[in-house]
Amino acid sequence: MADIKAPTLENPGSPRHGGTFGNASVLVESITVSAATIGDRFVFAELQPGVKLIDAEIFASAGTADATLNVGYEPTDGSGGDADYFIAAQSIASAGRFRADENNPPALLDEKSYVTATLAGANIASATTLTVRVSYVFEGHE
Repeated sequence: MADIKAPTLENPGSPRHGGTFGNASVLVESITVSAATIGDRFVFAELQPGVKLIDAEIFASAGTADATLNVGYEPTDGSGGDADYFIAAQSIASAGRFRADENNPPALLDEKSYVTATLAGANIASATTLTVRVSYVFEGHE
């Protein structure tokens, strides 16, 4: 299992957040891979404590038979989180856009956390771009 990080993750001075209206924001980040194996974790962005997660969707540019994604969040120290908070076991057998589970209530982050997607089901063997869009609001900062 490997962590596959978005290019901007290592440059915290350039967060890919936009569309800010008051305390509401939208995060859009992409990762392109030529291959990935079951268990690989795609790390899209880091969010600060006090962020309330509202909604998400993920776009897959190419399909892979039997491959699935879990999309969620994990504290940067690796303690807890919810790896499939937004999307659980979503098939990416074909390219498309996949929305978050509408039954999950907003979640307030109490520590720095990564927005992640974890590959399951099958390896990705061809070039694929995954793009995540997360809507959130700032409830407060530490």
